Amino acid sequence: MPKRTNEFQELVTIIQKSLACLNATITPSAQVPGPTSGKMREIDVLVQTPTGEFSLVVAVEAKDEKRPLDVTKIEAFIGKYRGNGALQVDKVVVVARRGFTSEAQVRADDESIELMTLDEAIDCDWCQFGPRKFTLRLSPMAVGIVFTPELPKQFLEADWENEAEVIRVSDGHRCGTPMKFRNTISRVVINSSAFAEMTDDLKRCGGTGGGDFYITRPLSDYAVRDDGYCHKVTSVTVHVQRVDGSTNMMPSAYRLVDKQGNHSRFIHSHGRVGDQKVEILSPHGVPCATGIIEFGAPSEWIEKDAVHSWALSDEDWDKVQAYLASDG
Repeated sequence: MPKRTNEFQELVTIIQKSLACLNATITPSAQVPGPTSGKMREIDVLVQTPTGEFSLVVAVEAKDEKRPLDVTKIEAFIGKYRGNGALQVDKVVVVARRGFTSEAQVRADDESIELMTLDEAIDCDWCQFGPRKFTLRLSPMAVGIVFTPELPKQFLEADWENEAEVIRVSDGHRCGTPMKFRNTISRVVINSSAFAEMTDDLKRCGGTGGGDFYITRPLSDYAVRDDGYCHKVTSVTVHVQRVDGSTNMMPSAYRLVDKQGNHSRFIHSHGRVGDQKVEILSPHGVPCATGIIEFGAPSEWIEKDAVHSWALSDEDWDKVQAYLASDG
């Protein structure tokens, strides 16, 4: 690393503060063994940010030269990080006090190496080099129920799922509200081998296993009753969702100063999953602090075209009837 001038020391400090909330480890003048030779090589600033079971590794190389860095120096970094026996990092950033020649900039772009002047690096939002993947997974849940033929208008005007009741016509057995009927079918479906096999198949085909699942069952002896109305139904379809979505987040660091001059820092990250905007606001280096996550309805997270339908089996229907009979 260049001689520890105030500016270059400030750069190290800024990187440390910017990535503190991401639990990043910042190592100036890091000694790293080559993957094949084992020979120790120096990285001016090594940034390691944990993400799940792995770490995102960024190498920052600093050059304090009197002239703009030329393509020869960039070629040396390409050999260090891109050639045979190269050091294994996820991102390379080169910082030069006087900037770079145009030829050096073109060559760095070819190899996805980030170039910055020292002033740019000091003003840089280093959070952009932290982990960006945000994943939301929710257990399967019942979100809707539809009877055929469609219920009359007078049913749908009220909170019919919680106020009406499903009855078995032949013996008058009361099976509970449509909400309970829906949740009972969903409970059986979610724990069925067919549901598990379908989600596993989706994952093997490259999907997440998330999506909209519609389970239909013919009904020959059931009706929906509410406020004196009784509507005979011939089938029911329950809508189950399994939410599994992820997005790349774009983080930015901000600093707030109150009237007493006290400084507070926080990270604001945002991204999109499908058509839905996701925002995360998290305190910066504050122990035991609580962050805020805001996102849309679960349906916004479902993979597009991930819609699957099947008929409820006789075996699973027997389980549903047993739960309803026992009021379980």
